[in-house]
Amino acid sequence: MPKVKQAIEFSDGDRWSLLNYSTHDYIASRTLLKDGQAGPGTIMGITALEKMFKTLLIMKNQEIVVDGSGHRLAPMIDKLVHIDGSLFTTDQITFVKHIDKAYKIRYPDNIDPSFRIFLPSLKILENLDLLYCDLMNRNPLNTISPGGRYFDMFFSNGAKKSSLIDSNVFYNINLKGTLSSYNQKCAAYSSNGTSYMEWYKDSIEVKADNDWSEPTNFNK
Repeated sequence: MPKVKQAIEFSDGDRWSLLNYSTHDYIASRTLLKDGQAGPGTIMGITALEKMFKTLLIMKNQEIVVDGSGHRLAPMIDKLVHIDGSLFTTDQITFVKHIDKAYKIRYPDNIDPSFRIFLPSLKILENLDLLYCDLMNRNPLNTISPGGRYFDMFFSNGAKKSSLIDSNVFYNINLKGTLSSYNQKCAAYSSNGTSYMEWYKDSIEVKADNDWSEPTNFNK
C-alpha cells in the first residue's frame, strides 16, 4: 500500500514551503524550455506541477501519497477534477496527461517497449505558463501568504521578474496561440523493447492546438 498523509498533518507553513519549492522548479523549467532543452525542462515542469497539485489536494482536505508512487500527475489531476470540475480546462487536462508520460524518461532502464513521446519546447512552455500562472493567481492558492510567496517575489522583484514573465503567454497575451507555432527545439524519446532512443531537432511543424502527436517528418 502507498504511504499517505492526511491534509490535517500539514501545517500552514508546510503548504507555503511546498508551493514555494514548486515555484523554484517552475522557474527552472521555464529557463530550460526557453533554452530549447525540452526533455529536462519538461521534467522540471512535472515536478513543479506535482508540488502544486499536492498543495491543492491538501487545501481541499485530501490525503496525498508521500512515497515513490506519488509522483505521477495523472492520478492527482483526476482526483482534483473529481473534487472541483472548474479547476482545469479540457486542454489543460490533455496537456498534463501528455507531459506526465515524460516522467518515464528519468528511468530509461525501465521503459516499456511501446513507449514514445514528443516534447516541443515552446508549446510546452506556453501550456505550462498558462496553467501554472492561472492556478497561482486564483483561489485557493492565492490565499497562501498573499505577497509572501516566492511566486509573488519573482513578480515584484525587478531583477528576477524577467525569469517569470519573459515569453510568458499568461502575461503577454499577444503571444497566445503563436508561441507554440514558432520554430522550436523538440525532443522525442522511444523504446523498441531492446534499446532506448532519443531524437533532437528543430521543427516548424508544431501547432498551437490540442494535438501532442509527433510531426510526420520529425525523425526522418
